Amino acid sequence: MRKLIFILLLFMTACRGIYTVHQGENIFRPQYPAIPWASPELHYQFKLDSAWWVGPLTDPPGWGFKGLALGTYNYHFGGLNSAIGYDDGQLYWWPRYYEITNGTYRLHEMTECRISLRPGIWYDVRINTHPCSWNFNGNLVVLTNFTLPHSWMAWPFLGRSGHDNNYPGGPIPGVFAARDLKIEIRIFWN
Repeated sequence: MRKLIFILLLFMTACRGIYTVHQGENIFRPQYPAIPWASPELHYQFKLDSAWWVGPLTDPPGWGFKGLALGTYNYHFGGLNSAIGYDDGQLYWWPRYYEITNGTYRLHEMTECRISLRPGIWYDVRINTHPCSWNFNGNLVVLTNFTLPHSWMAWPFLGRSGHDNNYPGGPIPGVFAARDLKIEIRIFWN
């Protein structure tokens, strides 16, 4: 019972807030553990400040933001989220998911569905698991034939952790924030 109360209190305080990743880090603060998620939909809104448009988000460049995720406890082994990336002075949002094949995950980056973003605007995202789909500002962006047996929600992340052993040749180095970045998030119960 204490665990359940703790999880509920943790989630209620995390439902609306400003999350910051500091230069040289890749974890957004405050940091929360993955939590059980009982709904087949994750509905949230986000807003970015102008610091996101200054240049590449990561050092080294070429990596971006991974948004709230639904999936297994470690969503890399079966999960859905979305990304935000910087390209030629513009920020874009797009859906992504991880599919497990022969014990290894396969990342599907659906950059062909990318949507241009602007600072200071609230954006509405709905991610559904049966079958997997992404809605952005009330419009269906993509519907896949992939179905996710979800149970956990994970928090935002930037860059690459450096603990990814899914590449030939072994682990690869981490990628970190090029400057302090803030995102405001509101999560809704449906």
